[in-house]
Amino acid sequence: MQILRAMLKGFCAVALALALGGCTAGVSEFVAYDAAFDIQHNQGNQVLDDLADAERQLARRVLAEELDEQFFDPDFAGYYIDAGDAPATASLRANLNALRLYNKVLLGIANGDGAALQRARVTEMIGTFRAGVAPFNAEDQSADPAANATASTTAARAKLTDLCGACELTLQLSQQILPGLEQAVAQVNYQRFREEVVNQQPNMAALLDAFREGAARMYRTMVRANSGTSFGEGTGIREADRARVAAFRQELAKWVLMIDETQIAMQAAADAAAAGGRGELSAQRLLRQSIELERISAATN
Repeated sequence: MQILRAMLKGFCAVALALALGGCTAGVSEFVAYDAAFDIQHNQGNQVLDDLADAERQLARRVLAEELDEQFFDPDFAGYYIDAGDAPATASLRANLNALRLYNKVLLGIANGDGAALQRARVTEMIGTFRAGVAPFNAEDQSADPAANATASTTAARAKLTDLCGACELTLQLSQQILPGLEQAVAQVNYQRFREEVVNQQPNMAALLDAFREGAARMYRTMVRANSGTSFGEGTGIREADRARVAAFRQELAKWVLMIDETQIAMQAAADAAAAGGRGELSAQRLLRQSIELERISAATN
């Protein structure tokens, strides 16, 4: 993160000097914005790293309390081993990574990147969205009553639904976005491909906003994981864990502020892409938001 922040300062300084010197919109503003977006993306990943630990900790407590040890629910497999993200966090991270890929495609359009590279990026984005599957559904029941339809499994699912709260909307939006991306890749004409991709910007903005709206659920998961002795709800944050929860709240707040600035910048990037990289006003907006993202990133309290 420190390296990216230093790079962003350099990019912004160069871009600002060019703008003040009366130069027309060029690559420098897009490079500065790309670095700024990556800082926001890395901030989100840092939040999700902490969320994954909290999710797994809370889920294990719930499963130990509620799940009959005679049965095994395969939907909960990701909670029993420390490998990769916990299921709900994995869904969130896949969608966050897909957003980053979309940003690369927008800037590639504005900068005139080749058609083959751009199609490859969108194809990768489609695969990343598809990886963001729902971790489990509280209403799901297996056809085998001995496996899933027990009272203990149902109770466990009910207590874990809050873990999925933050990823429900992102998953719903990603499923709405996928057909448009698939249609873009199917376009033989590159101009039509570009138009289809740029037209997805409002959906991508809604997806980014879904992370902001999901922040309250993410924080609730962290609080529950560090609270009391009740596995379901918690009875107050344990004194020994207050510093961990407070640190998470600060990192989450920083991410939310970055998301707000990124929304403005992404619209400017879409405008620049639609103009074929020729929009000086859009480039100036990108630079302003890049500087603001750097300022938020550098904030410590």
